[in-house]
Amino acid sequence: SAISWGDPRVDLFGVTTGSTIWHKFYTGWDWQPSGAFEYISSTASPDNCLTATSWGVGRLDVFYVDEETGGVSHTCKHNFADGKWQFQDLESQGAVGIASLSSAADTFDIFGRTGEGSYVHKAWTGDAWFPSEGWEDLGGYFSSDPAVVSWGPGRLDIIGLFGYTGQLQHKYYNNGWSQWDILGGGPFVGNPLATSWGPERLDFWAIDSKGELNHLYWDGSQWSDWEQLGGEFTGTPKVVHWNASRIDIVGKDLSTSKFQLKSFDGTKWNPDGKDWYELAGPFESEPGL
Repeated sequence: SAISWGDPRVDLFGVTTGSTIWHKFYTGWDWQPSGAFEYISSTASPDNCLTATSWGVGRLDVFYVDEETGGVSHTCKHNFADGKWQFQDLESQGAVGIASLSSAADTFDIFGRTGEGSYVHKAWTGDAWFPSEGWEDLGGYFSSDPAVVSWGPGRLDIIGLFGYTGQLQHKYYNNGWSQWDILGGGPFVGNPLATSWGPERLDFWAIDSKGELNHLYWDGSQWSDWEQLGGEFTGTPKVVHWNASRIDIVGKDLSTSKFQLKSFDGTKWNPDGKDWYELAGPFESEPGL
């Protein structure tokens, strides 16, 4: 998992085969710890990716599925006052995959998929957990882990693949939860991705059974049609926006294991059509942006 609390800081997290969390960060001048990693004692499951978020300078929150209990655990560090990580058991049993985000200072939201395929939610509101006990049930039946995004304070969007058809479903929070919408497309496989470059903009990404990337967006008033962007990927490519109307996508090619790049400059895709630039590789892991 890769996150940033602001330019030029970058934090990277992962899980070792021994269930320990590793951490390394970029200060703007160099990578620390120099020549090594920080190891955070845990029982994180190597089979379930951890998720990390930050709501401000000096704040790091990491969530993971506990290998021993199957529940979701939380570890955090704030302003590095004593250099210690604080741990907390969030009591969700049987979690399969999790996602997290922060839409405002001193708040964050965590989403998980249960073993039965439904999505659940828990939030830190600034001074308390909601719900105070257990998790909020968002319903549904999904084959994918949740993907979440926020275009601003108080707004949450969550997507997943419907377990029976592989179509994309969508639910949003804006002073209350909407019903689940069926956005069609597919059938898709793997885990979809949700991104936003600013208010009233949503971009959803998913791959089909051939590994081709598909894209759907909300422009503030209506949904686009699904567009096929080509490629043949091992998993849903990673996407980043460094400004409004700018999109950079990096995916791992199924046949070569090399990373490939496609970008949107505000008016057109580069390269155009279904072509992609080849970057480097081969690599063992998926890219991280």
